[in-house]
Amino acid sequence: MAGAGEQRPSWRQRVRTGTIQEIKRTAREVLTEEGQNGLTIRAVARRMGLSSPSIYRYFASHGEMVGAVIVDLLDELVEHIRADVGEAGLADPGAGIRTAAGALRRWALAHPHEFDLIMTTPIDLAGSDASVDEARWRFASVFADLFDRLWRQRELPLPPPSQPPSQPPSQLPPGLVAAAETVRERLDLALPVPAVAAFLRGWVRLYGVVCMEAMGQLRLVGDDSGALFECELAELGTVLGL
Repeated sequence: MAGAGEQRPSWRQRVRTGTIQEIKRTAREVLTEEGQNGLTIRAVARRMGLSSPSIYRYFASHGEMVGAVIVDLLDELVEHIRADVGEAGLADPGAGIRTAAGALRRWALAHPHEFDLIMTTPIDLAGSDASVDEARWRFASVFADLFDRLWRQRELPLPPPSQPPSQPPSQLPPGLVAAAETVRERLDLALPVPAVAAFLRGWVRLYGVVCMEAMGQLRLVGDDSGALFECELAELGTVLGL
C-alpha cells in the first residue's frame, strides 16, 4: 500500500508493470522448456496469446527482454546463495565460501538453461540497460564479500606500509593487475590489489568448472559426481588457508 504522501501508481502503470512481469515469467517458461535458442519474441508472444509487435510495446528489442530475464535470474541466484550461507556463513567466512560455492553449483545443475543464459549471453547482447551490468556485479559481490570477511578475520599479510594498497607487486601480470583493479573499484573493496587478484583467479576457476558441469561438458570425461568441482574447491581452500 502507498504510504502517506505517496502517490499510488495509476491503473495504466499497474497494468504495464503486471504485463512486463508476465512477459518475463513467460520468457522463463520458454527458456526452461526450449532452451536459449527457443527464447524468441515470437515464442513468448505466441504463448501469451499476443502478437509479436505487442511485446515491443514493453521491450524495445529481443536483447532488452533477455536482459530483463537475466536480471531476475541473477537476483534469484543471489538470494538462493545468501539463504544457504546465512548468518553462520557470515560469522565463519571460510565455511561461507564453501557453502556459497555448493549453492551456486546446485542452482546451476537444477537450472541448466537459465544458467546457460546467464553465462553465455554476450555483454552487449542484453540491451544497453545498466541494470544487467549491476545485477552481474551484485552476483559477484556475494563471493567477494565473503572473501573480504575472510581476509580481515584471518589477518592475512598485507603489503608493507611503504607500498600503497593499490600498488601490486611486480610479479603480477599487467592484465591481471588491471582486472583486479576493476573488480576492486566496482565492488568497493578496501583489499590490496594482490588480494583481489587472488580472489579473482580462484573465482574464475571455480565458476569455470561449475559452468562446464552445468552444460554437461564434464560428462565427456566421465565426471558425473562433481569430482572436478570438489578438487577445485579443495585447491581454493588450500590457497586461502581454509
